[in-house]
Amino acid sequence: MKAYQLLLIANLLIQTSSAQDFPQKKDSIYSAILQEQRSLQVILPSNYDPSQVYDVLYVIDGEWNTLTFYNIRRYLQAVGFAPPAIIVGLPNTNKDGVNMRDRDFLPTQVKTTPFSGGAANFLAFFKTELIPYINKTYHPGGESVLFGASFGGTFVMYALLTDPDVFKAYLCSDPALWWDGQYLVKLAREKLPQAKLNARTLFIGGRAGKAFENMGIAAMDSVLRTTAPAGLAWKVASYEGETHNSVTFKTNYDALKFTYAGYTKNPLRFSIHGGIVLPEKPITITIYADNLDVRYTNDSTLPAKEWKPIDSRLVVTDPDNMIVRSFSPGGRYTVNIPLHLRSGTTLTPAKRKPAPLHFTYFDLTAKNRKPVKTGSVDSTFRLKQADLPSFECLVEGALAIPDKSYYVLQLDEGEGSEVYINDTLRVKQPAGSKRQSIILPLDKGVYALKVRFMQTTSRPVPRFFVFKSTDGLDEWWNNVIFKL
Repeated sequence: MKAYQLLLIANLLIQTSSAQDFPQKKDSIYSAILQEQRSLQVILPSNYDPSQVYDVLYVIDGEWNTLTFYNIRRYLQAVGFAPPAIIVGLPNTNKDGVNMRDRDFLPTQVKTTPFSGGAANFLAFFKTELIPYINKTYHPGGESVLFGASFGGTFVMYALLTDPDVFKAYLCSDPALWWDGQYLVKLAREKLPQAKLNARTLFIGGRAGKAFENMGIAAMDSVLRTTAPAGLAWKVASYEGETHNSVTFKTNYDALKFTYAGYTKNPLRFSIHGGIVLPEKPITITIYADNLDVRYTNDSTLPAKEWKPIDSRLVVTDPDNMIVRSFSPGGRYTVNIPLHLRSGTTLTPAKRKPAPLHFTYFDLTAKNRKPVKTGSVDSTFRLKQADLPSFECLVEGALAIPDKSYYVLQLDEGEGSEVYINDTLRVKQPAGSKRQSIILPLDKGVYALKVRFMQTTSRPVPRFFVFKSTDGLDEWWNNVIFKL
């Protein structure tokens, strides 16, 4: 215990010396329940907007844990694994030189720890005083998350088992579940079978080896395996070569990733953004969904979480009845991923042979829509952006398809640009997109092609490509047959 206290003191000194390393807003609240003023470390998102929705991540043992927690969560946000959030660090109270964390975190009173047993009051403080105050003052509107380490982790488990509606996510680092003869393990065995924990998440991280058993984590893991209700998404992890303090770093990272699994700041997308699939000829497409848990069905039913997840490739045989779904542990980020594909037949060439390709440029900055350059399409037809920074370029003529196969039509850049095949719109570049790729089954022959390039910003000049896809397989991008 003395060694542990020395480690805590050392950690406190390090954190105190680095107190300016995170942009905290110092706040406080008087608690009638605890009968004391509690200081708060409030960290708002860099572009905080009170009209936006943010989760609030409550960190107890704030004087030790807030800085590390803040830096890890900020990193996860930067790489796209977590959304912006508000962090509220809650430093402990000291009375007559005694840290009162034992009073606040521990659920039962034990004679050898005279200040223990006040966890019920501390949880009531969160529920009826602190969380309402944060919601009123900072208008977060999102979900509440609780993180604690050691005895703090003990309190996290106590909160989950006794009043699970206070928080949506529970994060524990090396929780002292040995406390009072494994009181919380016994409580979990009693409470979990009947508990209503829908959309709640729990992550417990601890040290591998003997410590995993000594802390009571192994026993809690066993109870969770046998009695955890279906609505609780949980995970217990053990880490080799860590100390009671150092394991907090890895737990923070993995616990936040687990809590926000399924979140992405970029739209979920495929290598193919739409088109036609032949019933007798499946296609293979790539799904860009790093760190996502994706499953699918081919019979119009919703995929189940228990189904085997797919890798980065997806075989599409019946797009009209295929449902692709990305799952998250608590269900918050569980969404269907639209395919924008449909079943159909092979397109046939134009009935009348189109004329050779020709182009017309229009200056969009001019008052009237007057052509500024026309001619036949060759290697020199493209204007440089410096010559005409804002333009519409209309290309019309013939597109020769060498073989009956799948072909991918791709627009790069050019918001609002369009591609028509035989006078039917097939590709349109949406707002905010850099690339749009559409697959079509085409017969051998000559098709009428019309491409309308739109250049109205400082982004790169738009381009158009046609790729041949061998047997509907991916990696068609290596086989370009036409480009503008």
